[in-house]
Amino acid sequence: MTRLGVAALAVLGLGSCAPEPQPMASLQTAFDHGTYRVTVGSFDEGYPVRFSCVEDCPGPVEFVEHLGDHPLGLFSRDQDELIFYLSGTGVGYRVWIWQVSDAGIKRIGELGSRGRPDFLSDAKGHAVVQTYEANSGVELWQPVRWTYDGGKFVGAPIAHSRD
Repeated sequence: MTRLGVAALAVLGLGSCAPEPQPMASLQTAFDHGTYRVTVGSFDEGYPVRFSCVEDCPGPVEFVEHLGDHPLGLFSRDQDELIFYLSGTGVGYRVWIWQVSDAGIKRIGELGSRGRPDFLSDAKGHAVVQTYEANSGVELWQPVRWTYDGGKFVGAPIAHSRD
């Protein structure tokens, strides 16, 4: 078969081209200003997190950020226009947080945790991520609450009571 014939088969999807790799994680969520799809690609690509518009977005959206940590979860609270990505680092966890708005997509948080982080809401309904921090492997983990307020996450250590 000629090169032209092979190229034509590939364009038509009839050749021996490898299938498109399936995402490791995917999410579709709707906000007031549009519906977005978020996918996480395979390690061969460095775990790219891709945001794209599905419908009713204020403009064209194509945002990609390559992360090096293995994905464990991808979710939205369906409020606050926030997307969360939980990953494993080998010695702990990392939480990546993006905000999707009319102005575009931007990362507003990257939090580390020695223990599995908790995803909560405060009394006002704000997103809260509780991480667990320590300076070494023999110290007790200290919980830190990161509350979403004014477009950013603000951290505050939680005091332990000693009985």
